[in-house]
Amino acid sequence: MIEAPASAVYSLLTDANRRGWSPAPVMRVISALAPRFVRLALPDGTQVAIAIVRQGNARCSVSVEFTTMPPNVDAASVRTTWRGALAAMADQLDHDWG
Repeated sequence: MIEAPASAVYSLLTDANRRGWSPAPVMRVISALAPRFVRLALPDGTQVAIAIVRQGNARCSVSVEFTTMPPNVDAASVRTTWRGALAAMADQLDHDWG
């Protein structure tokens, strides 16, 4: 659960200037449905589908699904990396929305 509106999470995902939380320095937004869904492409060919579900006015939950991964990528390390990235996103939102 993230203590911020879904629109704030969506903004962090889609605004290239606010991606300090990101595990990959360069990402491209493939598709988006504001403020509920974002599909990102990472430089290594990985595609990430992120769903944002509103939980009241000031909270939401975020789920991440890796829809495409290169064959040489270790799924466990990617999972660990993205857990850290989501924690960094929550910290950034706490700072922004405090």
